[in-house]
Amino acid sequence: MICRVENDGEIKENKPIYIPGLDWQKDLKLSVLANNDVKVLHNSINHGVHMVAVSCVESKDDIHYVRKVLGMKGQHIKILAKLQS
Repeated sequence: MICRVENDGEIKENKPIYIPGLDWQKDLKLSVLANNDVKVLHNSINHGVHMVAVSCVESKDDIHYVRKVLGMKGQHIKILAKLQS
């Protein structure tokens, strides 16, 4: 990747970046959920959570995947999606 810096500043760890034209799930083969997110979802089921919020949702497939991770035990949990377009 080649880029041009237009503003000075520091890019710190664990900060998101936006790259126009990049489909991060297809091009980078990333999941809407990180490994730690899956652990958090499983723990949320055991703690009686009623709703979870999911960032960077790009399609219904992302929500279906979250629903699959929640499984039968988490079928009552509502999913709030932060849409990414």
